[in-house]
Amino acid sequence: MLWIGLLSGTSADAADAALVRIGESLRDLTLIAFCSLGFPESLRKRINGVLQAPVDLRDLAKLDVELALPGHRTAIEDCRGRIAELKEHHRRRLAEVMAILADRSATAYEVASKMTWDIVAKSWQDFPVVQKWFAVSEAAAHLYYLERREKIVVEERDGLLMCSAA
Repeated sequence: MLWIGLLSGTSADAADAALVRIGESLRDLTLIAFCSLGFPESLRKRINGVLQAPVDLRDLAKLDVELALPGHRTAIEDCRGRIAELKEHHRRRLAEVMAILADRSATAYEVASKMTWDIVAKSWQDFPVVQKWFAVSEAAAHLYYLERREKIVVEERDGLLMCSAA
């Protein structure tokens, strides 16, 4: 079976295409042809401009997309439905973070430790380290969002960034 793979990496400077033959298993893979098409400077600037701008899910929901191929998980056929799920997830997360900060100041690590997660662990201390890293990153993203909207205040105290409700 012949397959064509297309990729434009994070450098956004070219599109690469590879034609491969896949046999009975993925180990039976033969590269038939490869080419790379460099983008003109004007297109690179447009791509990088879009990548630096904040993405608004409302704008994405307006696009007529039949299929999205995320970098992980499965293909998304109902893009508007997935966007609605993400918006609801973030609405719940923001409310949860605000509830955590209602009567205390906390670091992003402390906020993450109080949030609900789908990880099977007895406690925050039992979370795998890499999962804690992802959890703190998500908490920090929500805290950043809330700070930009002046819902929380972030202050440095004793070398720590402490977050509290505005």
